[in-house]
Amino acid sequence: MNNKLQKHLGVKELLAYYISSVVGAGILIIPGVAAQIAGPASLLAWVMLAVISAPVAITFAKMAILIPDSGGVPSFVERTFDPLLGKSMAILLTLTMIIGNPVMGLASAFYLRDLIGYEPYLIPWVGYGFMLLSITFNLVEIRMASKIQSFALYFLVIGLIILVLLALPKTDLKNMTPFFPQGLSSVGSAMVICFFSFLGWENVSSVSEEVKNPEDTFRKTIPWAIFCVGGLYILIAWVYLAAVPAGLRLDNPTVLVPILQTVFGNNIAMAGSLVAVILLILATNSWVLGASRQVYSLARNNVLPATLSSLTGCSGIPRNALLFLACGYGLVTLCISNAGWSEEWLIRLANSNFMLIYFGAFTAGLTIFKSKKMKACAWLAIFATVSFAPFFGWMILVSSCLMAICYAWLFYLSKRRRKAFS
Repeated sequence: MNNKLQKHLGVKELLAYYISSVVGAGILIIPGVAAQIAGPASLLAWVMLAVISAPVAITFAKMAILIPDSGGVPSFVERTFDPLLGKSMAILLTLTMIIGNPVMGLASAFYLRDLIGYEPYLIPWVGYGFMLLSITFNLVEIRMASKIQSFALYFLVIGLIILVLLALPKTDLKNMTPFFPQGLSSVGSAMVICFFSFLGWENVSSVSEEVKNPEDTFRKTIPWAIFCVGGLYILIAWVYLAAVPAGLRLDNPTVLVPILQTVFGNNIAMAGSLVAVILLILATNSWVLGASRQVYSLARNNVLPATLSSLTGCSGIPRNALLFLACGYGLVTLCISNAGWSEEWLIRLANSNFMLIYFGAFTAGLTIFKSKKMKACAWLAIFATVSFAPFFGWMILVSSCLMAICYAWLFYLSKRRRKAFS
């Protein structure tokens, strides 16, 4: 049975994977949600997060070079500290991806509804359809899929930049007043939501086994990735806040359509919804890819059933892991549709879980890194992560409890196995 991932990702493919992992759903819907929370002051949250993302991205890239493993971030903790703690974190990360990834499907469904119109109760199921589309895409050989992903992504990013340039003459500082409509504290609440947009720097760790010449490829890619991602977020947020009237911002959290309405009118705005859907699909493809590698890694390490670690095709596709994700996304969709789970609640839970995972990974980095420069980078990443904790409130307790449950379950299983072999 083939169970070894192949190396097919170069600089262009890795940059596309970075941008599509970190951009996508974030750039097309989160600025709208953040603006509803903090108004124009949400721009401060974007600037601060863009600055913070640099040490975070560099730390993850260096760790991926030193420990290339499809298990991603949790493998750093597993090899540095307690194996059970690392595996617990891997379960939490996989669960978080299963819960959080459908948010991108929902974003696609919102944009598609703007384009063709349908009843609101169908949004969760249309979103699930987009998740299945990305699972199907990931069943294609990764070499071909990465080339398709790269071409489409670069084309769309160039389109977004052109849109920003065309929208600049339409900006009006009057739309930025009052700057703090919900008070200064609302910036912190907006940062919690915006934090979701910068998730994805760690996602590349899950494909580090598939990167050609990791040290050279990451070194060339990471500066461009930081510049492109931070620049795009700040530019889109600025144009959205300065060009779109406050009343229009409150009606719908989608970002691209209101900007296009302001610049070109309703007809072109409808076409923009199609562009938004395509960009979101590209982002979802990257996150499904990362999630499938997490499931594959857990199965390879005997945490999940071994059948989920089987690979098919000449480049190694974790087909069973992808089918497992399809079932998981379906359960989440049922909860969204019937149990009243909202996208904001899903985002907050995913962010809180990721913050806990980030803290563990960066702490592991202090042990893994030998140079003072990289240790300082890890400390900056830890400080940036911990500074968010007060804004998550009780959700941090939920994440901690989930982590504790994962650890207790693995500890119980390990004791049973030791007894079986004694």
